[in-house]
Amino acid sequence: MAKVGHTIRCSKTLGFIVTGLIRCLGWLPLSVVRLFANIYAYVLYLVPNESKRVLKANLQVAYPSLSEVECSAFIKANIAQSSRTFAEIG
Repeated sequence: MAKVGHTIRCSKTLGFIVTGLIRCLGWLPLSVVRLFANIYAYVLYLVPNESKRVLKANLQVAYPSLSEVECSAFIKANIAQSSRTFAEIG
């Protein structure tokens, strides 16, 4: 049971760290913020995660005629745009 509490504490701590980093991005020039967003998007695209899995499943249901290449390109563009928007809000 202690492992669950530890996981929650780590998750909250990570959340505070990420929030702090995003707020610090607000002090940087937009070109630097976009560079960080692009790096984050690239890493997020490479790492398996829940949002990418859900997006792929939704695309397959909504657009069954999409090829695997088109689906991957759409997912990559979506992650990149979401990352830029997220970083620019900071």
